[in-house]
Amino acid sequence: MLHRYLITKRRFLSDKLTGDPVLWLKTRRRRVPSSQSTMPILRSLASLRNLFLDRCVLRPTRQAIDPGDLRRCELSLAPSATGPARTIECYVATDLATKMATDPAANELPQESPLQGATTLADWDDAPAPKTLLIKFPGTAGRAERSSPFPLNLVADQDGQTDPSRAESPGNPAGHYEAWTWNPPGYGQSTGRASLVDLVPAAEAFATAVVRSRCGPDTQIWLCGNSLGCLSALSLAARPADWLPPESTADRCVLWLRNPPDLANTILRVADRYASRPWMRRLVAHLPADLSSIDNAAHCHLPAVFLMSEFDELVPPSIQQKIHDAYAGEHSVVTLTDLGHGGLIEEQHYPDIQAALSWLMEAATSH
Repeated sequence: MLHRYLITKRRFLSDKLTGDPVLWLKTRRRRVPSSQSTMPILRSLASLRNLFLDRCVLRPTRQAIDPGDLRRCELSLAPSATGPARTIECYVATDLATKMATDPAANELPQESPLQGATTLADWDDAPAPKTLLIKFPGTAGRAERSSPFPLNLVADQDGQTDPSRAESPGNPAGHYEAWTWNPPGYGQSTGRASLVDLVPAAEAFATAVVRSRCGPDTQIWLCGNSLGCLSALSLAARPADWLPPESTADRCVLWLRNPPDLANTILRVADRYASRPWMRRLVAHLPADLSSIDNAAHCHLPAVFLMSEFDELVPPSIQQKIHDAYAGEHSVVTLTDLGHGGLIEEQHYPDIQAALSWLMEAATSH
């Protein structure tokens, strides 16, 4: 009986494997993993790679920081094609109170809620639309609580003349400004984990929500970035139609950047300090495409001002110049003499900055 069973089984397997039982044995011994069995492994490796790049680049913090006169706002963003539901914390600098002092008929600022002075976008509905709206993206270790309205506190008044004294006493009879600075996911009280992959999608969701809530028919939009934050600003500037409301056009937008990095080259320069460039080169090849400053610059047509620190030790002028050269739109470059990457702008730099502001305002008008 056993003999007959084995013969029958052999015939069955032979038919199943095109009449070759030896082929069946080889197949059993050298079984090739299916794509379904390897996918979890590949996803795990990709997650580890992304996590390592995040740890190399991002410097998130969550400790409490005194925001001074800035107004806190929480944006509850619904899930979308670019990301999950999230809460983005941001801080707003505005000179609306100054306008109210000269215009008693102006609407009031939104009242603070009991939750640490937090507001939501809906709380700003009664405030008039700003003349100038700044969407600001800090650097890798930056926090919105430490932000300032710069450069809006130097923006030309109604006569088109810049006034350096406005840095200490902001005011604009033509209308107020609002500077909205975000804490990216994983920073401050923004939900989620700090991630390079999620950086631009979250920035787009943030900009979309603020612009659609606060823009009026005559509002001019400024995208502003510092260091790593320039990558989010450049990505948005390269495709304004993806985040601007239908009634708005790119003609209302300008770009203001300081020390934008070419992220891959910046990482490799740091890797040289540890003799790890060959290994890191394989990793930076997998950086998100939407963080490519040179590729995005080649698709940007907004008038732009680039502030470049003369002695930038992290993103040398030679790297920044490649971004300037790739930029497709009109632009002006201001060299901040004697400053490193994070150096504070001093009085000697303001004449050149004010000249660039005047040029930018004129370029925006004729854009």
